[in-house]
Formats: sequence, C-alpha cells, structure tokens
Amino acid sequence: MDTQFHSLEGPFIHFTINNELFQQHYDQLAKTAPSDLFHTMIDGKDCLSTKALFKTFSKKLAFPDYFGKNWDAFNECINDLVSREGYSAKLK
Repeated sequence: MDTQFHSLEGPFIHFTINNELFQQHYDQLAKTAPSDLFHTMIDGKDCLSTKALFKTFSKKLAFPDYFGKNWDAFNECINDLVSREGYSAKLK
C-alpha cells in the first residue's frame, strides 16, 4: 500500500497499515502544510465498534453538532468534507 503523500492538493484521505512510515509522512505534512489546511489522523484502534467509530470521526473531523450517529448521517458528513477547501484527513 502506498503511504506517500504526493501532494497537499485535497481533499484526500490516506489509509495505511505501516504505522512508522505513515507517522513520518504525517509529521512531514504537519510541518509543511499551509496553516489553513486542516489535517488530522484517526487510528483505527479507536474505531472498533460502530459507536466508537462515529464518536472518533465526529470528534476528529469536526462533524456538526447535529450529526445523527448513524450511517446515513456519517455518509452525509463525510461527503460534506469532500467539498471543503483545504481539508484532508489521514487514517491509520
């Protein structure tokens, strides 16, 4: 799986299983990204149940307060993120 961040052009989400290499690239992104680029990292270990996944994504991706904590609402919030300028998320 390719864990290289080839561009800061968003929106994009990266998935990886190589935590060490991913952390290096994430740290590099954090240093070089424009200050108005939102970026976060979500660890899959924090998402072992549906309830935990909704809670983690909602917090890390700043879902709106009205997020319904169900799959339809999750899909809507994720799709809303794609349309935002300067937004990216990294999932490990």
